[in-house]
Amino acid sequence: MTRNLCLCYIQLCSFFFVVVCFCYFVLSAQCETPKPGGNRILTPESNKPTYSGGDTVTFQCIVGYKPVNSKASKTLTCSGNSWDYSTLKLECTKKTCGALPDFPNGRYIYSPEGAEGILFGATAAAECNEGYLLLRYPDRHCRDSGWDGREPVCEVVKCLPPPEILNGQPEEPLLEEYEYGQAVTYICNAGYTRFGVSTVSCSNNGTFQPSPPECEKVSCDPPSVLNGNKIEGIPPYRYKSTIKFACTSGFKMEGSPSLVCERNGWDLPPPNCTGESEQWFSVCDLMPFPLNFKLTFF
Repeated sequence: MTRNLCLCYIQLCSFFFVVVCFCYFVLSAQCETPKPGGNRILTPESNKPTYSGGDTVTFQCIVGYKPVNSKASKTLTCSGNSWDYSTLKLECTKKTCGALPDFPNGRYIYSPEGAEGILFGATAAAECNEGYLLLRYPDRHCRDSGWDGREPVCEVVKCLPPPEILNGQPEEPLLEEYEYGQAVTYICNAGYTRFGVSTVSCSNNGTFQPSPPECEKVSCDPPSVLNGNKIEGIPPYRYKSTIKFACTSGFKMEGSPSLVCERNGWDLPPPNCTGESEQWFSVCDLMPFPLNFKLTFF
């Protein structure tokens, strides 16, 4: 009985020894999940919690990246309990979406600038030409499969008609609506003078610029110059009419002889004509003599 118990004990110990050795061998021959970096990941088929010695895994580029060399080695093999990364030759670079063609009445602004602006992750923002407004699809993004989104839509800026003006009118009847760059020209009624530009245009902010002109009737009252005479100028004196004066003989002019009729009256005050003072003295007035002094002439 004792002999049988001893034999059973020996067999049990041998079994546990074999199991322990086997587990040690198996565990020591496993590799952890490889982490190669460089924008590379395991293929779905190769992704497992643990790997046994001799297992081979395959890598691919992450989303948005592609192999620099499609024939480069993409595999690793578990040797003992480690990976030999020297066999993995796969290198990955960003995919390019290429430059987008300009769209009607606009273009794209890429971010970041330069060569990176058309690679995976970049943004192309729509910019309309002057006089146009962006209606739809302001930007697009470079994805793994190319540019997303749709072509932007730019619509021409439109303006309501400009206002009517007093004492004047447009050369042609006003329309109900104008597009960017279209112009309206005003004219003044007879006898009125235009102040400001005659032509206004539909601008990129949807209004006509600059402000329309003003039409005014300008007249200047005839000026008078004491001791002077008008030598040029015929009334009535309208805008930019000129008048010129000259002083009568014996008087000297102070100020400008010519005046111009401007929007708010004459541009200068009328000149003044002043008398030239000349005083003559006799010899007797200048030289004092005694009362009993006699002056004899020869």
